[in-house]
Amino acid sequence: MQRDVFPIERGRSEEAAQVLTRALLSYPTMRWICRAERPGFEERLRAVYRVAVAMQHVEGQPLLGVADGVRLAGVAVVHDPGRALTARSALVGLLRSVFSPALSTLRRGHHYETEILRVRPRDLHHYVSVVGVLPELQRRGFGRALMDAIHRRADADSASVGVCLDTCDPGNRAYYEGFGYALAAECRTGPLHQWVLLRSAK
Repeated sequence: MQRDVFPIERGRSEEAAQVLTRALLSYPTMRWICRAERPGFEERLRAVYRVAVAMQHVEGQPLLGVADGVRLAGVAVVHDPGRALTARSALVGLLRSVFSPALSTLRRGHHYETEILRVRPRDLHHYVSVVGVLPELQRRGFGRALMDAIHRRADADSASVGVCLDTCDPGNRAYYEGFGYALAAECRTGPLHQWVLLRSAK
């Protein structure tokens, strides 16, 4: 079945954050960053994705969705190559972060981002920050539709060497390798081993 991918408008920001929250509730990296062992984990996770969605809109970066009827089924947060935070977007992100996730979540999130950035390819590339599909709609082609759209975007950009992403989940690694991703680097974030994968542009 054909799954149409579209840019998510600001008016659906809360829905997008909710989809990502539900999709990533059991993902080890986010459980570590947001301290799943402490009360309020789901609220902290939702706050992180509210910030991520808001930043995509402020910066004009890709926030892609795929629907099951009228509701969002899946969301992808993508960063185009060569885009840097502006002072305005950085301020918006800071203010939203301070008043949303706990400071411990911010520290762990910063550690994760720093370690991944340290080993990511230096050549210009598209970066997939997160892809999430509602648990009850997984294995129905929604994730594939989002990934295919991301790959088309990167393949059409002559400045990009391809698409990079990371995961700590062996099942996810195998899934992405099915799209042509190969191991580019490895690192640790806290107790987790992260694989950084790259799919070269076609």
